[in-house]
Formats: sequence, C-alpha cells, structure tokens
Amino acid sequence: MNNIIFPTPPPFLDRQAEKPVELANLPSVGAGITVDEFIVSIFGDVPNDEQVLLAKQPKLNGAFINAEALMGRYWIGEQSGSAVYFNVSTVCTPAEDEPPRRRKADCCAAYCFVADDVGTKVDQEMVDPSWKLESSEDSFQFGYKLHREENLPRYEAFVKEMGKRGYTDAGAGGYNRLMRVPGSVNIKEGRGRWQSRITEWNPERVWSLDELAKAFGIDLDTLGVEAP
Repeated sequence: MNNIIFPTPPPFLDRQAEKPVELANLPSVGAGITVDEFIVSIFGDVPNDEQVLLAKQPKLNGAFINAEALMGRYWIGEQSGSAVYFNVSTVCTPAEDEPPRRRKADCCAAYCFVADDVGTKVDQEMVDPSWKLESSEDSFQFGYKLHREENLPRYEAFVKEMGKRGYTDAGAGGYNRLMRVPGSVNIKEGRGRWQSRITEWNPERVWSLDELAKAFGIDLDTLGVEAP
C-alpha cells in the first residue's frame, strides 16, 4: 500500500513552481483541519499503483491542470484564487513525468460519494454526512466517506439513482467526478469568489456502498448492476 500521509519537514517542493510550502503555515480550511488532513481522511492508504488526483482550474471555462495529492497543499497554501478539486476515485499511477488522468478507464476505486447543491437545488432530508462543505453562500456539498469500492459501475448506478431521487445534482453521475477541495475558490460568475470551507467534520462516519444506499432507501440490487 502507498501511504499518502504526507511528511513533515523538509517542506514540500512544488516541482513546477519550485516554491516551498512550510507545513506549519498551511491554513485551516474549516473545522480546524488542513487540506492534507482532509485528503488523508478520505483516502488513507492507497495501493502502490494508484494515486489520488487533484485538479486546478485557474480560470472559468479554462483548462484543468491535474496533479498528485501533494499539490493540494501548494495550490491551497498559495491562495492563488483557483478552483481546486479532487477526484472521488483513485486513478492509475501514470508513467514517470506524466500527470495523472481521470478518464473512466484510469479510475480504480471510489472512496466517497458527494451530494452537490444541498440547500439550494437539493432540499431533501439527508443522511448525516462525514463532512459538510460550503461551496458558495448557503450552498453545500455533503460528503460521505466510503470503504474502498472497486465495483465502479455499481457505484455509478448508485450516484445516478441519487440524482433521480433529488438527493444531488442530477448531472452528478460517474466515478471520475471532481468535487471541491476545502479552501478552493468558487470562480463561477455571481459567486463573489467564495472560498469553500468545511462547516462540519465527522470523519468517523464511514459506510460501505450498500450501507449508504440502504440509508437513503435505495436497494442496489434493483438497479441492474451485478453485486461484487
């Protein structure tokens, strides 16, 4: 397994910008945690041939820059005003000197489900999540930590069903979905460059995919996807 708990000193050196970021200076992203702690809590240990993918979007409708999880502390720590996301699934470790990719074929296992637009487009009664992230004023993402789920078609069927039932944005399907990292800036028009933050943090809440589905009243066996 590839432990992604990040080292303490020496400071992480961004290979692209070559700027050190002292871990002691990492800002809190809400609830007294750092971006490192957020990522590690969700993914923990991952196999050696997989990695956590982050993506940065400096400008609205601009290209995404993909990188490994270590970049999160630089992208958030530099406070550059970019939108920063993480992929809900781990991806295959790329060849040396190549960035990670998040095509469906690159994805390995899902580690969380995130309901988007809670409090605005979504007004359903929700299961208490592992975290709440305010992505713009009064609009939340509810994150649910999962035990490693390798049956990605089954995961995708669950996400689509959640959208159909109004528990998340109906377009939120897929296991190569990007969700906000706390500390990320919302660069969409009319959002006032809102900096997302964790408002509730309960990382001890973890489900298997079947357990989470049942908590929302969904029987995965009726969705036409084979069980593992």
